[in-house]
Amino acid sequence: MAQIMAGDIRKGVTFLYEGKIMTIVEFQHVKPGKGAAFVRTKMKNVVDGRTLENTFNPTDKLELAHIETKEMEYLYTDGEFYYFMDKETYEQIPLNHSQVEDALQFVKENGTVTVCHSQTKDLAQITRNADILVSAVGKAGIITGDMVRPGAVVIDVGMNRNAEGKLVGDVDFASVEPIAGFITPVPGGVGPMTITMLMKNTLTAAKKFGKKKNL
Repeated sequence: MAQIMAGDIRKGVTFLYEGKIMTIVEFQHVKPGKGAAFVRTKMKNVVDGRTLENTFNPTDKLELAHIETKEMEYLYTDGEFYYFMDKETYEQIPLNHSQVEDALQFVKENGTVTVCHSQTKDLAQITRNADILVSAVGKAGIITGDMVRPGAVVIDVGMNRNAEGKLVGDVDFASVEPIAGFITPVPGGVGPMTITMLMKNTLTAAKKFGKKKNL
């Protein structure tokens, strides 16, 4: 089985830890004034969605886990679970909120959604089939022009610094922009919408709080 050094882990990397399949949610390289450097991580159990914080020595070796990618159709939710259907076997699979998390904002009933990460096998082949491609990996330039379907909508959620210290997204804008039908820039794309929705939700919460206080 392939291995990776703890010092090389990135968000989205999936590996085996104490017999469980974990994926990196957050990571930070720490170099204290005294003592050895270490990697602080927040990991999520792929099966049950539970999170765990742990530190690793940068030279620790981790066993990479291979995750099979399947095309699923989102059917409906009953409020507690979200039901997806395997398009090959027609088997219905219920997932709870902690297992789906951020993907919820991209799913619509009877729509086909494929969720990938940076280590997904044949990633380019999958992304080329997408009508709407959303990238939130946190790795500059991971999405290039040859990975995008002509006319696709590309939403770049990633925020990274390149070698020159410039703020960039996950998408190689220069190669993707001529191919995509629509594309969000970084900076100035998703960020302003995030701020707008934050302000909207703050206002909504304030109005609800005001009504309760008056009661």
